[in-house]
Amino acid sequence: MKLVATSVAVFKISSEFQQAQQLCLALSVGNFQVPKRRLCGWWAVFLQYCMALFVLFVSLSAVLSGQNCVACIMKIFTVFVVIDMDNLAARFIEVFHELNFEVKTSQEGLESEEHRRKMRGGMYLQLCCMVVPMVAVLVLAIMSVITGQLPLTIVKHGYVSNNAAPRFMQTADGCCPPVEESRTGTGVRYNVFLLSGIHEQPPLVHWVAVQSDPEPIPPSSLQVKEGFDGDGNPGCQMGTLLAQEVQAHYWLQVHGFAGTAYQTLQRERLYHSFMPYNITLDLEGLIGPRYRVYFAAQNSRTRALSSFPVRSEVFSTSMCARHCASCDISGPGFCDRCNEGTYRTLGGLCEPCTSDCHSCRGGNESSQTEVAHFFLGGEKVRSCDIGECHSGYSRNAEGRCDKCKVEHCGVCDDSLDRCSRCEMGFGVAADNGTCYPCAHMHCGCSEAGGCDSCSRGWGLTDHNGTCVECDIGCDDCVYAHSASCRDCKPGFVMAGLASDDPDSSGTECMRCAIHCTNCSRSGPGQCDECAHGFGYNDDARECQSCAVPHCEGCADPRWRKCAKCEQGYGITPEGLCDSCGKFCELCDQAGKCARCITGYALSGMKCLSCADSCASCESSGPAKCDQCLSGFYLDASTKTCIPPSLKSGPLEI
Repeated sequence: MKLVATSVAVFKISSEFQQAQQLCLALSVGNFQVPKRRLCGWWAVFLQYCMALFVLFVSLSAVLSGQNCVACIMKIFTVFVVIDMDNLAARFIEVFHELNFEVKTSQEGLESEEHRRKMRGGMYLQLCCMVVPMVAVLVLAIMSVITGQLPLTIVKHGYVSNNAAPRFMQTADGCCPPVEESRTGTGVRYNVFLLSGIHEQPPLVHWVAVQSDPEPIPPSSLQVKEGFDGDGNPGCQMGTLLAQEVQAHYWLQVHGFAGTAYQTLQRERLYHSFMPYNITLDLEGLIGPRYRVYFAAQNSRTRALSSFPVRSEVFSTSMCARHCASCDISGPGFCDRCNEGTYRTLGGLCEPCTSDCHSCRGGNESSQTEVAHFFLGGEKVRSCDIGECHSGYSRNAEGRCDKCKVEHCGVCDDSLDRCSRCEMGFGVAADNGTCYPCAHMHCGCSEAGGCDSCSRGWGLTDHNGTCVECDIGCDDCVYAHSASCRDCKPGFVMAGLASDDPDSSGTECMRCAIHCTNCSRSGPGQCDECAHGFGYNDDARECQSCAVPHCEGCADPRWRKCAKCEQGYGITPEGLCDSCGKFCELCDQAGKCARCITGYALSGMKCLSCADSCASCESSGPAKCDQCLSGFYLDASTKTCIPPSLKSGPLEI
């Protein structure tokens, strides 16, 4: 059907070429009294010929892209209408203005040698006008059949093949749509999982963020690549990211997908036919109630697009202005209270201060205090208020915060080379303004090696020599002995009166009843509030609980305090038994795993998956490998397992 449709289109368009030939022949042999008429005639030939070539090229692409007979017929009908449009337009113009003109020649001119020469040239030109388009049609048709691409596609996108297109996962158990990892103000982070051929280069992932109120028509993969929604409207933001290899089992576990999803990947010959990839997208500056992000993957070699795009869930970002902490009063797009390091403008927006600055308000919004603005990294920022630079920085004359040149310096307002206040654990040298170490890292001192004051939780020794930790139960003390405490830790209560005198009996912290967190009203040894899981027994004057499930040995069988839990369970701070955690084999304390089951490794007291096809990763850690399963090879540089088909050098077995 496409062959018939193409032939019909060529036959119809040939009439346009024939008209151009006739006009060309007439211009070659005719006599013109007014030279500009010949020029206008050649201009008409050029337009007629270009129009015919354009329609021929477009009609060929339209016919070849037809998916069925009806589509081909409708596109041929469109070609007929387009070709007749210029004739209809010319007849309409003729109503108001004469377009025809005569080309005159004499009998002597027709019989002359010059006329015969022009006729021969016209015939050659006529032959070119017919042969060149027909040859072009034939060549383009053959190219389209061989390459499987339309002429217009080649012009716009270059060589594109549908081979080895990457794809996104869609399983019955809900794996794996774009995962929202975090959301902050006007920003959101997504992580997307995809598959690509094992011998292909890492795929490209195109994305477009569109407003979803109202919900647009879902775009195709090509529309996502070009940054449009399904209605052809441009998206709010768009871009392209290069995917990175990822360990599939680890990714699925971290993002909360069921274990059956990995089994599905294995059935689809993961690491035999496909490799897993992912991208992380950080979106910023989205102010509005409803958005959705579409993703389409593309093979970087063949340029083949994924058969369908995937989309995120509809999400709403903070409607406050950028850098805003609260906009309850001002409303969407504005701000009531700005984040630290920014200031509120008269227009109700938040703009950044210079770097390393706490505040740059300049007094208040209506203050007449002179402030400076300058550009930093392409962004307009405001000068810092006096005394508001971060620790270790000083405000210069322009209002910028410069880093102190003295090591361990906290404040250097007078000069960057001379410190006026050092960090805790260091003192200022009076002669040169440098920072020297005190007697202890928790000391503040006025001379090298001395100790005049201590940080919270530490107290001076009797001879002010150094700082030592406060007494048990004491959270803040003047001197490091039990009689100078000023504040107690939870589970302790203060007895006596606070005193800064090292020889005073002062105060000390005494313990509440066991499993008690507060006894400030009832006093030492009693309790006002027990720890979670315990209740206060007035008769026994203690916090008690019952027997502990999953406990192998109780410290006291009556009051629910366990000394040793069953395997897979650990002791909680309250003496209960709770699960060690998923994939954990052994733990002493609940939630703090000591040993994972095979195929998993510890990461922050939790068990996470090893690299795919890995037998053990105790040394390398999650998403890495020490020893691969049989049939896979260990890549020493990445500590991951490589399938045999990708082995290109000496790898460990």
